[in-house]
Amino acid sequence: MYQAFSCIALLGACCVAVADGGSDPVDVVLRIYADESKPNSGKVDGDFYPRWRTALVEVARANTTSPYYTMAMKQAVGLTNSEFDYPQSESLAVEALTIVEVPRDRALWFMELGEIRRERVYEARSKEKQEESIQCCKQAIEAFRNVDKEIAKLPVTERSTELIEYAAIANSMAADLCMGVLSDSMAAEKHYSEGLKHASSLKGVKGVLGARELGYDTEHFANAVIVSSLANGEVEMAKAALKELSGIQDGRYPASYYAVTFGTSAFTEGGDEFQKFVSEWVANNPRDGWTCVLLFHSARDLYRRNDYEPAEGIYVRLLDEFSNDLLNVDKKAIADGRGGFMAAIYKDLIRLYQITGRFERAEKLIVDFKRMFPNDSRTETLSKLQKSVVTAANPTGDVAASSQEKQSGGGSFVVANAILVASLVAAYLGWRAYGCKAK
Repeated sequence: MYQAFSCIALLGACCVAVADGGSDPVDVVLRIYADESKPNSGKVDGDFYPRWRTALVEVARANTTSPYYTMAMKQAVGLTNSEFDYPQSESLAVEALTIVEVPRDRALWFMELGEIRRERVYEARSKEKQEESIQCCKQAIEAFRNVDKEIAKLPVTERSTELIEYAAIANSMAADLCMGVLSDSMAAEKHYSEGLKHASSLKGVKGVLGARELGYDTEHFANAVIVSSLANGEVEMAKAALKELSGIQDGRYPASYYAVTFGTSAFTEGGDEFQKFVSEWVANNPRDGWTCVLLFHSARDLYRRNDYEPAEGIYVRLLDEFSNDLLNVDKKAIADGRGGFMAAIYKDLIRLYQITGRFERAEKLIVDFKRMFPNDSRTETLSKLQKSVVTAANPTGDVAASSQEKQSGGGSFVVANAILVASLVAAYLGWRAYGCKAK
């Protein structure tokens, strides 16, 4: 039998024993709390939080076998978190874990505990308490790991979508702490890999928590595995993660975006292996908005190695077949007046035509560029380059004079060099704010 209690809010929110016919006292107190929590109840005064925290904890402690025990303790922890008293919240979560035995409930409590300890990490870092932040970080990671351990105790049929979502989120949070606080990329990689398994197992199913909508999905984890694996020199693991993204249709970025990340990071010096990767990717995956960028890097690698003929072939193909895609990717760069992939293609082709003695083609590209980007800030230098090209093609200066008369403009022309695409995904490894609390 339960020890019967009801909440006497006006007397300090203590739980006082009464005989009320066998009703679950924890349920009774929760109902009173729910009524008083309503915005129009007039009961949410200055001492509402400590008063009700005490009431909920006391009735839960007196009735640990109640099916409402976890609910009461969760509400108490929520009130304590609202006051930013994370040490007290942590104490209550640890206490609950000494009582709760069901793996599902324990998994949710470990999730709660991990999030509380994560908040303690932020708090310690804000106060520049380095040792405390590291200690709290290690404890938070351990709590998040226990989420997986408790779920593993359940039969597969009892591992609900909600629990799998929690497991995925727990691994992401653990990985972020490993990377951001402990600078442990190997441990981060393991957690991202576990998170990827959980996210992939959901197969796009929308869960209660909405983990996918919050960004904790296959795309997030696969990208994180690619970045962390390459940082650890594990190219094959990164390649396996990239495969998870092949043909992605409704992602935040197209699949080739991640192929660019992989290719430019795994093959930093370019070369034949990089060329082979690009060829296979383009042949085996649907064209998307970032296929053009992958091809650009392929051409740029060939150009830098003075392999001009195949480089020219790819550059010309990009201008002929991928102009719209390039302009779309380059929108911000063009708006900022600093070029982009399209400008880099023109620059390389103009130089390529100069090197190979095809000056008229070089001049045509300069004219085309100035027509396409009339407001570009690099017109002046471009005009000078055009004059030198025409002079080289016509030593007498006749055509040069004619061309110079037709073309004029001001500004400066500085074409950006190789673009560091890997930086586009760095945000995945930053701190992630997530307010999801275990229910």
